[in-house]
Parts: sequence; structure tokens; C-alpha cells
Amino acid sequence: MTNEDIDFSLYIRPPVFNAGSGLALSRSLLSAMPKDASPGMRKAARRMRSAAMTLQEQVLQRGREGGVQDARPADQAMDAAVNALHTRLAAYAALPWGTYPEAEKAQRLLARLFPQGLVLLRLPYQEEWAAVDGLLKTIDSEDLAKDLDRLCDEAFLENVRAEHKRYGDALGITRATGPTADAALAEPRRALARAMTSYATQTLAWLEEGDHLAAVRAALHPFDAFRAASTRRGRGASGSPEEPVTGGEPGEGDPAAPTPPLPEGDGA
Repeated sequence: MTNEDIDFSLYIRPPVFNAGSGLALSRSLLSAMPKDASPGMRKAARRMRSAAMTLQEQVLQRGREGGVQDARPADQAMDAAVNALHTRLAAYAALPWGTYPEAEKAQRLLARLFPQGLVLLRLPYQEEWAAVDGLLKTIDSEDLAKDLDRLCDEAFLENVRAEHKRYGDALGITRATGPTADAALAEPRRALARAMTSYATQTLAWLEEGDHLAAVRAALHPFDAFRAASTRRGRGASGSPEEPVTGGEPGEGDPAAPTPPLPEGDGA
């Protein structure tokens, strides 16, 4: 594998995101920064983290001023729905494979849909919504719903879909909000996108400085995962890669939503 295997054009264009997905992407990029990152990458990472913190504060301020609903009950219902589906599928997978041949299929589904178990239920609100959204998109794009319904009973997946919609409504993702409130986040969001592009540029420059191909690919992987997820969502509630979101922002609707500190990155 050579440097030519990386398409630079995929990373020098500012990503388009709403506030929730932008904050999630910034966390992933900071966490994935290599330990031996170049000075230019470290400086760009500091700027990216600062821009993300500014956007996060604007999101929280909007929530404090908006008088929006408490998303905690919807979060708890979402957790319960996903946990129920996971538990049901895991129980089937635990049956003796020799006696129950479809138990092996249940295990494969469990590994495909929950590779990290239920870690997604411990994510911040907007990131959990996005993770469940990705789970449902995988189920639909790979035509797994029929197998899940047969192995788990259709009520379990149906409940996940219903609670996901209610969760999105509670967070302001799937219900419209006023244009004035959205406009207040536009500049911090653009600033974060520019900072991400600067970080990507410094990462690609590091590629030219030595044998860093594997590290660069790992550092850029969050961009790849974000782009793939955006493509799968198409023009759904969270927006598309070609079109900015003008409605509600994921996770901006609940001032009580957990907002863990953004990763420092190594030396960022």
C-alpha cells in the first residue's frame, strides 16, 4: 500500500454536519490522533478542540434558553428497547448450535450489530441517537430485519424503531425548530468544519514526511466512517453529506444531556 492509495480530495473539503454529529466527529478525531503526531497536527488538533468546545457551549446555551423538554425519559426508553433486542438475540445465540441451527445465525447477527456489546448506550445523548440510527440503517441496508423478526419476534425491532423516533423528537433531531435558533449555531459549526479541514491537511502533510501511512489512515478513519454513515442516511433527519441541516440539531434540545469533556488528544 502506498501514499497514492489515499485520495486527498476526500479530506480537503470541509465536512458538512449538524452540531451533534460535528461534536461526535471531533471527539473521534481527537481520540484517534497518533501518539507521535507531527507538531502541525498537534497545533491543528488544539484549534479543532477549541472550535468544538465553542460549538458545544453554544449548544448548551441554546438548550438553557429554549425551555425544551427533558430528554432523560426518552433516553431511558431507548436504552431499554436496544437492551431488550440485544438480550433476546444473545439468548437465542446461547442455545446449543447442534440442536438449534439458527443459533449460529443469531450469533453472527449479534456480532454484526453489536460488535462492542451495549457500549453505545453509554454515549452522550446525540451520539447514542446517531449510533442507533446507524444500527437501524445497517439492518435495513443488509436486509436483516426478517432474520431478526424470526429469531427475536418482530415486536423487539419494532420497539427500537418507535423509541428511536421518540428519542429523536425529544432531542430536537426529528422535529423542526426555529430558524433563528439554528442560525446562532451556523458560524460555530462552520468554524469547526474549517478546523477539521486544517487538521486533515496537516495529517496529509505528515504522510509526506516519512513512513506514516498506517498512522495517517487510522487518524483519518473517523472522516471515512462519518462519510459512510452520512451516505447511508441519505437525506434523512441528520442531513446528507451534500446538504447542511437546517432543522433541529442532534442533542441540542436537552440542557441536561451529558457532555463529557472533549478528548485532549496526545499533546493536543
